[in-house]
Amino acid sequence: MKPVLHTALITAGLILNSACTSSEQPSPETDAGMTTPDAGPVDAGPLAARYLVPPKGLFGDTPVSNRFLNPNFDLNAEGWLAYPTMSGATRLPSVQRRFEPHTPTRQPLLVMPKDGNDFGVGVVGTARAGAGAFDITVWFGRPTEAAAEPVTASIVGMHITDGEMAWDLSPLEGTEQVIAERTWVQYGLHMNEGPVGFANLVITDDSSAPIFVTGPVMIPGTIQRPQGPAVDLSGKPRHLGPRETRAMQAMAQRFKKNLGRVAPTRPLLPRTAPQR
Repeated sequence: MKPVLHTALITAGLILNSACTSSEQPSPETDAGMTTPDAGPVDAGPLAARYLVPPKGLFGDTPVSNRFLNPNFDLNAEGWLAYPTMSGATRLPSVQRRFEPHTPTRQPLLVMPKDGNDFGVGVVGTARAGAGAFDITVWFGRPTEAAAEPVTASIVGMHITDGEMAWDLSPLEGTEQVIAERTWVQYGLHMNEGPVGFANLVITDDSSAPIFVTGPVMIPGTIQRPQGPAVDLSGKPRHLGPRETRAMQAMAQRFKKNLGRVAPTRPLLPRTAPQR
């Protein structure tokens, strides 16, 4: 009988131990990070970190209705052209495309370095225009020590009555940001009537500091800014200046060069079927 009594005592001890252990375990609700009447919020643990990844759209922060061709600055595609701002240049300036996390937008950067570009550096971007009103915005960055240097930017296009004209972009008040030793400012322009066909964004300046460009947007209507009222910079068209004229000449030369690469198509002469 002693072995039987010993076995019964062991079994009773295991049952009591199991009951005490189960009463000390938290309920599934508290383990999931919920609040109970008797206790405060409970940490959900490392599993919650999986849900902290911020969402990102296919085009970053740019709207789907953006009219700019190639707003991510893919230099292997069409849409952006670097041109020399000085006369007598013998070669085109070099620009760079970078992916950096510290920017006002989550889009790639177009870097316009001044070192090595002896004839000045300007950039032309292309957008699809058309009838109706348009708003244009773009972010420009400078090194912090050269933050006071302004950036010159304008939209060039064919006015419906006055021919080829230019509209100047202006810095938007309250958009200045200092990120990673760079000062960013958003420039904007409201056009009551867009150019016919296509519009060209011309960017250049005469300082020695590089320019960082990101987030070019051209959409129909009016851009609603979350930090303030809608963009209200109604620019008046003006005739082209020297820098816009050089930019358009560079675009025409590239178009002519690309046109020469296309092999002319000739109609195939009819051939008689071989006799069997």
